[in-house]
Amino acid sequence: MRFAIIGDGDCLPEIKKKAIELNLTYSYFVSHPKVQSDIVVTSWETAIDQVLAGLDIVALTSFNEGTPVSIIEAMAAKRPVVSTNVGGVKDVITHGENGFLTSINDLDSFADYIIQLINDKVLRN
Repeated sequence: MRFAIIGDGDCLPEIKKKAIELNLTYSYFVSHPKVQSDIVVTSWETAIDQVLAGLDIVALTSFNEGTPVSIIEAMAAKRPVVSTNVGGVKDVITHGENGFLTSINDLDSFADYIIQLINDKVLRN
């Protein structure tokens, strides 16, 4: 299992520190594009169709969201989505029908939905 973090921001040092604590390998795709690691951070991406083609599950962990374009793009690429229920997300995802929604900071539910999708190919598809 590998994780891709699409984007960039203030949390990158924390993510790298947590990866090291958990004994997971970490790479920043911009500076090390050919490194195979457990967690890959890609920085900002413009070719999102190519990025989505390489993902099995899309997770959006926003605390605040307007129109969730990333979720709309994921759904257009037929990728399952787990998201926090913030802003306009509820206008795009109907919980249990075309994705899963959790409250902010409900880490257990968020992880449970991700694990369900990992373990159930039919649900994931």
